[in-house]
Amino acid sequence: MINVCGLWKNVSGKGVEYFSGNLGDCKIMIFPNDKKGNDRAPDYRMVIAEKQKKTEGRAQPATQSDKPDNPFNDSDIPF
Repeated sequence: MINVCGLWKNVSGKGVEYFSGNLGDCKIMIFPNDKKGNDRAPDYRMVIAEKQKKTEGRAQPATQSDKPDNPFNDSDIPF
């Protein structure tokens, strides 16, 4: 087995327990499947979101020009 990342147990504002962790530039969250219709449906669902960058103490979403694989620099576009 390969250890991919660590997960921490959290409780949402609505009282739902979930797990979260970081994997590279992504944030992983695992929630109980609250729409489970039958026994063959998964017990949990995993969502992946792009990590937000922190600047001056506030979280900011990463922009396309911040990504290293972006060949274009749009910072000089005046609009």
